Amino acid sequence: MYSIDNRTDKEVGGVFPQVSFNQVKEAFKFKHNEFPDNPPVLSTTLEKRAKLTDMLSQASISGHGLLVNSKVKDLLSQFSIMEHKFFDCPVADQNGDTHQYYWMALVQPDLFELIDFEQTSFFLKKGLKNLGEVPLRNMGDYVTLKKDLDSSTIVKASNLALKSCNLDLFKLPLFDNNLYVSESLKTALTENAITGIEIKKAPMS
Repeated sequence: MYSIDNRTDKEVGGVFPQVSFNQVKEAFKFKHNEFPDNPPVLSTTLEKRAKLTDMLSQASISGHGLLVNSKVKDLLSQFSIMEHKFFDCPVADQNGDTHQYYWMALVQPDLFELIDFEQTSFFLKKGLKNLGEVPLRNMGDYVTLKKDLDSSTIVKASNLALKSCNLDLFKLPLFDNNLYVSESLKTALTENAITGIEIKKAPMS
């Protein structure tokens, strides 16, 4: 299993994010746990030094997802992806030319069922401080523990272990910030020379 992220090096112009939203309030309509009731009206502008790549970085949408062009959208259609929806998100470059991109929103709260709780280690985190491990045997244990924590203390996973998974791209709703891709999708992204993307071996046990 691998994880993917946006590049920040010279391939993308050495900037983050590569685009800014023209109407930030529309970008704020996306959430981690549900799709918007009404499709947001999205449009972005390429930052001054940024380069146009197949996948672009953004910093306004807090919901999980990817900003991709038609090349990536068509490629992903050949794979098994977690529940998702595409929203039009045109990108205007520095010359005023508009390019077709899409925000691929990823929302599937029940994906916590992929986690093998017995084989995963969990710990409490407050800011940058690790407060030590906590035992979680299932999602019920997490819900009970969360009631006793203040809003600035979160539960994170280390040595993450998953049950059998047939998805090629997915994001767990809790415990982990990685966006995961399978070996086959990683190969396809590499062979198709998708730009703006960084692929790393996933930190799993």
